[in-house]
Amino acid sequence: MGKTSIFGSEKRLILSSDTIKSHTHHKDITANEYAKIPDIIKQKLHIYNTEQDKNRKIIMANYGDKNYKLVLKNIGKKDENFAISLTWLSKNFNALKKEIKRLKNKQGR
Repeated sequence: MGKTSIFGSEKRLILSSDTIKSHTHHKDITANEYAKIPDIIKQKLHIYNTEQDKNRKIIMANYGDKNYKLVLKNIGKKDENFAISLTWLSKNFNALKKEIKRLKNKQGR
C-alpha cells in the first residue's frame, strides 16, 4: 500500500483484508476509499495518540471533498504500520473541526 513515517521512521503501510471485512458496518467507506489511504495520510491536518495504545495514532484529514478519521497502528520492531480503521466524518468541514476539538480536549491539550 506504500510507506509512511507517521511514527518516526519510514515503514511499510499495510491494510489487511481482515480489517476491511471487519469494518463493513461503515457503509460510506468503499474499497475505493481504502485505496486512497496513502493520499489521505499526505493530507493530514492533525495527528493524535490514542489513550488505549501508544502505538496507535489517529489522523484527521480532509481529502477531496470528504473528511476522514484514520487510525494507524505501529508494529513495534517490525517494518510495518497497519491501517486499522477508516471512517468518513462528513463533507462539512465543521464536523472535522468538531472532532479535532473533541480529541484535543480528550488529550488535555
